Amino acid sequence: MPPPTINLYRDDHCLEADAQVMAIQENAFACDRTCFYPGGGGQPPDEGRAMLSGGHVVEIVSVHDDAEGCIWHTTQETLSPSLTGTTVRLAVNREKRALLSRYHTVLHILNTIALRDYTAWITGAQIGTGYSRIDFKWDGFTPALCGELEVKVNAGGAGVSG
Repeated sequence: MPPPTINLYRDDHCLEADAQVMAIQENAFACDRTCFYPGGGGQPPDEGRAMLSGGHVVEIVSVHDDAEGCIWHTTQETLSPSLTGTTVRLAVNREKRALLSRYHTVLHILNTIALRDYTAWITGAQIGTGYSRIDFKWDGFTPALCGELEVKVNAGGAGVSG
């Protein structure tokens, strides 16, 4: 098994990177480093593309990490084991990352307001590009609170940090 992948995706500005292919498993490859987020916490993984040696481009349709911390980039085509050791240019789908980031941020603001102002605890979340949701254990919740929450979220949480 390859060593754990260096996680460049923690830097919000890292949307492209050169990486060395460490291993191939049919239609997935692992690199020494990646700018691709493997998903987790209700947020889906990044998608994008990789330019292989010789200029061949493959679409990365999913990304996941294994128990050893190695991040695997899944494609729709079978990859040659001869790619191991070569350098690839990884590029995240910027539009999808931006949409997910916006939802991620607003759900953090909403969660902080719900806990701080209403003692409501988050019980789950799901983030997508067209729809996202957050679940709470919220005693005393009423539909009338929605307008109040909307004002607070649009104000940026007024003192929310994190």
